[in-house]
Amino acid sequence: MYPAKDGRWKYLRDVPVSLRPALGRKRWDYSLGSDRIKALQQWALFTKEHDHLIASLKDPNTREDFIAKNASDNAAAMAELLSNYETDLRVAFNGSEVAVGENIEKSASAGWITIQGTWNEDTPEEKEWLKKNGYAVNEGPPDDPNRDLWRTTEYMLASTSDISDKRAYSRLANFAAVAFGDTSFLTDDNTFGQFGVKVTQPKRPDGAGGMIYDAMYETVRARLQLLSASVLPNAPDRLSVYYREVYAPHKGHRELTQIDYQKKLADFIEDVGDLRLGEIEKEHLRKYRDSLSKRMKEVSSVVGYMVPIKALLNHAYSEEQIPTNPAVGLKMPTDSKTVEERKYLPFSADQVRQILDMIHDVWAGENIKSRLSLQKRQLYRHTIVALLHTGMRPHELWKLTPQDVGTFETHNWPHRGINIQRTKSGRRLIPCPEMALPFVNLVRDGGLEFLDVKSDRDLINRMKAMSGERQFGKILKDLKIKRPRVSLYSTRATFVTTLQRNGYNDGMIENIIGHKGSARMLRHYKSPEEMKDMLAAMESVQYGG
Repeated sequence: MYPAKDGRWKYLRDVPVSLRPALGRKRWDYSLGSDRIKALQQWALFTKEHDHLIASLKDPNTREDFIAKNASDNAAAMAELLSNYETDLRVAFNGSEVAVGENIEKSASAGWITIQGTWNEDTPEEKEWLKKNGYAVNEGPPDDPNRDLWRTTEYMLASTSDISDKRAYSRLANFAAVAFGDTSFLTDDNTFGQFGVKVTQPKRPDGAGGMIYDAMYETVRARLQLLSASVLPNAPDRLSVYYREVYAPHKGHRELTQIDYQKKLADFIEDVGDLRLGEIEKEHLRKYRDSLSKRMKEVSSVVGYMVPIKALLNHAYSEEQIPTNPAVGLKMPTDSKTVEERKYLPFSADQVRQILDMIHDVWAGENIKSRLSLQKRQLYRHTIVALLHTGMRPHELWKLTPQDVGTFETHNWPHRGINIQRTKSGRRLIPCPEMALPFVNLVRDGGLEFLDVKSDRDLINRMKAMSGERQFGKILKDLKIKRPRVSLYSTRATFVTTLQRNGYNDGMIENIIGHKGSARMLRHYKSPEEMKDMLAAMESVQYGG
């Protein structure tokens, strides 16, 4: 028993060289799970089973019986698959391979037996035919789910080891459906998918047999997932494809939301794999959740990264794309922090004065040591000042166009204003305070055009360049202000805190910053009286110095 890199235990055992032709494999390689006690129990069962198998195959007599039994069981089981269906099918098999319907040309070759007719149930005549030709026959009722087809897993894996990936996938997908009741791998190209074969759910054995059943099932799923990546890279239910082609259009995700979802889904795919929706199990979600918990400091980040994958699974289940939803019941870590403890921290008035002094020094027009262009230094200075005196979100500020700044007589506001339209929420017209006029004039004169922003992704990258460790982040670090929950977004918290200290109520603050904190609906345009009150509130924000 060996530890794997992902924290699980593995059963690894080389097949004796002399027995490899019979088994069609060089090594047994099974995952035993992450629980060491259960892994030891399964390891002991596999060891005993393989000791017996090796001993049987070394005896020439029992070896032939073993090979014949596997072939017979497989053929009989395949015949059973076609029972209970009033479909006129042609079936051919030679003891180890099956051909159905149109794919039956090979049945003319030696060693193949062809059956044609309606397979409705295991009639006495059919059973007699099977017995006469040396095939094992199930004596139980035709719909008895307690089949032992799963015991031929090793034979099926061996028989698909030297054929093309596409053929191997098709055969194993059919096998997974009938041996384990897992239809998630079936496609329109699969034999049983084509003919609409109904699959009964097999019964998992109790005790030690159940452990072996689980191990066999996991091995088949692992092989199919490996083959799926090459055989069906663009399957419509593959995680990355489903989001792009189905979920995002259905939800009407805008570019910024798509960027966020794709980033988080890419993290899941890198950790777990680009699985098809039906391949995702609760264990995959647990593993990813635990991985996030180790990598991320904040519980809210863990929960946030789990949102896209859970959303896709919920949608797929509601649309009947998957039979069960593995995300149901998945426990998430509990955040002991209050909402207040998770918010961005505001700057103190003294810290604001230090920041303003520093940005006018570092980003000054005459600072010849700066590697930034004069345009960027001017933009960065005006941006920080405008954020501190309007409470706008950084991306709202940089999405403004010349048409969004100016006077708005049609809305009874003949003074300078800022019409915020390209925002996730809170579209609003607000008055322009005096301290924000330099930024507004820059926008009016086309001062944002040099950023060459063609998409939301471009905007994010340009904003990161300003707020990152080489620019605003470095200023905060040099001033010894930088710490968790203190960043460019602290300018918004600072503006709100200052208004609160100046005695303004939540309704006034929500009108200005566009935050729907109450049940009332925010109006895009306000009355002239409201605009005057808002301007007075914004002009009251002073940081001294």
